[in-house]
Amino acid sequence: MQYFLLTLALLPLLVQSGSEYPNCTKNSKKPKWKLHDIHYNGPLAWTDAVITPPKQTVPGHVSFTLSSNVVDFTADCSASTSSPFNGSVWYPCKMPASAIPSDKAWFKFDKKYRVMELNQTYTCWESLGPTLVTYFAYGRGRAYINNCYPYDIHGPTPNDSIPGEDCLPVDANITASEISAIA
Repeated sequence: MQYFLLTLALLPLLVQSGSEYPNCTKNSKKPKWKLHDIHYNGPLAWTDAVITPPKQTVPGHVSFTLSSNVVDFTADCSASTSSPFNGSVWYPCKMPASAIPSDKAWFKFDKKYRVMELNQTYTCWESLGPTLVTYFAYGRGRAYINNCYPYDIHGPTPNDSIPGEDCLPVDANITASEISAIA
């Protein structure tokens, strides 16, 4: 009987020690993200060589690195699009090799309003049980992309160049506003 009770007591530790999933922390329920070196560049719309008003209507690119207070790695997030970045499309971030398969992150970007939205999924062991829990976190915040400088994007011939803008990298912090979990 003693061995049976000892086995029951140690079972959670044995299951957990062989797992690829980390232990949950107090931050698991309060995710915060750091977006580092947000870089944007893209063409501007133009008519008769006059920029009226400056807005993206042809391909652009945005990129940044993403870290959080929940998982111990940095993801690379980037997207190129032939449509304006208007906050309507979710783009996946590239997770590092150290991430477990259930760890995922996505972002939306609205250039006009300078808003970034994030979705992150992460899985960890909660101490009660222990129970394997998958969290889904969402947050939205301002990405103040300023200090943009004009440049010419050259086409196939010298007469095909179009004006564009290149913006200096900036950082942003976003706190999750919604979180849910499944055990």
